[in-house]
Amino acid sequence: MTTPLTEAQRRQLIADRQKASATWAIIHILGSLKLAMFLLFTIALAVAIATFAESHFDTAVARHYFYRAPWFSAWLIVLCINLACAALTRWPWQRKHLGFVITHMGIITLLIGAMVGRLNGFEAFVTLHKGTPVKRLITQDTILTVQSARDGGLDRMLFPVEIHPPSEKSPRQISLPDTALQLKVDGYSTQMMEIKQIIPSPSPASPAGDALEFHSGMMGQSIPIGLLLQPEDASTFDFFGLAKIQFLPKLPDANADKKKAPATLVETHVVLAAAPDQPIVHSATNKPSGYRLFLGAENPPTSADVPVDQIKFIVVLRSPHGEDQSWPLSTVLNKTTTLPDGASKMVVAGFWADFAMREGKPVSLTNQPLNPAILVHLQINPAALTPPSRPTLTLAPVGKDQIAYQIVKQGKLTGQGTVKAGDSFPLGWADWQATVKTVEPQAEIRRDYTPAKSAPAADNKDDATSPQGMALASSNLPGIRARLVAPDGRTGEPRWIASGTSQVITLGNEVIRVGFGLKPIALPFSITLEKFEVPRDEGTTTPANFISSLRFDDPTMSAPRYDTAMMNTPAMHPGDFWRSLLGWNYKFSQAQWNPDDLDETTLQVLYDPGWPFKWTGSLMICLGIAVMFYFKDPKRPSQT
Repeated sequence: MTTPLTEAQRRQLIADRQKASATWAIIHILGSLKLAMFLLFTIALAVAIATFAESHFDTAVARHYFYRAPWFSAWLIVLCINLACAALTRWPWQRKHLGFVITHMGIITLLIGAMVGRLNGFEAFVTLHKGTPVKRLITQDTILTVQSARDGGLDRMLFPVEIHPPSEKSPRQISLPDTALQLKVDGYSTQMMEIKQIIPSPSPASPAGDALEFHSGMMGQSIPIGLLLQPEDASTFDFFGLAKIQFLPKLPDANADKKKAPATLVETHVVLAAAPDQPIVHSATNKPSGYRLFLGAENPPTSADVPVDQIKFIVVLRSPHGEDQSWPLSTVLNKTTTLPDGASKMVVAGFWADFAMREGKPVSLTNQPLNPAILVHLQINPAALTPPSRPTLTLAPVGKDQIAYQIVKQGKLTGQGTVKAGDSFPLGWADWQATVKTVEPQAEIRRDYTPAKSAPAADNKDDATSPQGMALASSNLPGIRARLVAPDGRTGEPRWIASGTSQVITLGNEVIRVGFGLKPIALPFSITLEKFEVPRDEGTTTPANFISSLRFDDPTMSAPRYDTAMMNTPAMHPGDFWRSLLGWNYKFSQAQWNPDDLDETTLQVLYDPGWPFKWTGSLMICLGIAVMFYFKDPKRPSQT
């Protein structure tokens, strides 16, 4: 048996081997306390600067220069080496070193987990529509895709643009595989606008088309617009939600008699405060109007003992367009109230504090607010169900290089005439003018993009036809400008590429398709939105929660799996306990929602394979600290 070393003997052994072995000398240098303090100080300083950059700029800046920078990874690796060497410098270990060694190994395991999660994990997003399965996620990393016309090969490469946007002064050139050409990217815009260019078509079956340009001197804007007679989606243009432009075979008859207005709609609503999403509605027509009623309270009772006359009940009416109007119940009960459109009326004909049905009649069982309810009669003007009309410009071909136009504003004809290519005419929307660029008897559309210019703030936001009201709110999608460059210096025509699209770029006989967008990630299963719910705070329209009911179809499972994502409660797949414990699953958390479409939701998706190392390392650190401070050796070797 070997005799345990005394502390003095152990220290002498460490000193002797450090002098006799270059390997141990290097281990002691790498495991020194001075190096550890230097590394910890620089990492703490970097994290502090990164936090400042993230709060004053954005997350992308902090990730690029710090968290995802190669130097930061190298620094963490050196720290792991320092911790491992620091533990080795105590060899041969004694019982008193147990906590020290466990703590250092725990920190190393934790750092390994962080690097594994960073290299192999991801954070992405997915937008789901009810009933539509999805198998692809979208990350925040931008990429280029290049497809050659020679062999159809597709290459993808990371192309970050937020930190160093390409420009004419600072372009970025990329060598293209299997060719001597280079792709030159020399432009970047945070907002792109789609342009439909009308070009002649060689096919005699192609529809007629016209190209116009809208321009405003007050705004300094020029907007090209291209229209075809067919199909329907190519014959209309939504002028940024403020006006409608349409190209028809002939102009409509502006003097046609208007149809007789439909009769007033009559509806009866029984609204329960405890079940706002389950009203009892009886309509005189087969189709309901879309009006919703809610019964709430300014001071909701904390118990049933509160007298009903001390509760300030509120009646809320929501129009089909999502506009809310509210009244104190005491001011509208048993009275006729004119609604905001000026023609519709509402009568709150009854109120019951504890609603129930007895012998086919509504009664209140008690005078306590156990089940408040109201009976409401609505007399609705059909015009209130129609969204406010927008100005309309209608165009029609009338001859070679000529079109006829008709302008309708607020239901009245405000302008008409015939113009030929090259002529302009006023639109009656502030100083906007339209110029006819070309009229083609057989045409097709080529889609292109250009940066969208921002407009000044509106002085009169209520006037949709003011120059500020016609601001270009076309898209929040970014885009890049790219062109081909030959070895002899020849360059091709530049093309703008919006995020999520691709364009064909040419130089002589060389044809390359280039795409730009966010990096996708394929899932090994599909996810489907079954239902999306937005419960409201009682008596208000404020969302109380967001609930996405999800279905997962996994080829490794015999049946679909269901889970629910709510605020602060993610859905997980696979849902096995051991996978959740190890982090070997996908976590789906509520990220965004669309108030105009409750059949749509956006989820954040996290996948972190480094999670087992992280929680194992954290447990080891806690255990090591506990051993160091709470489990001391009662038989420590005597000092000599």
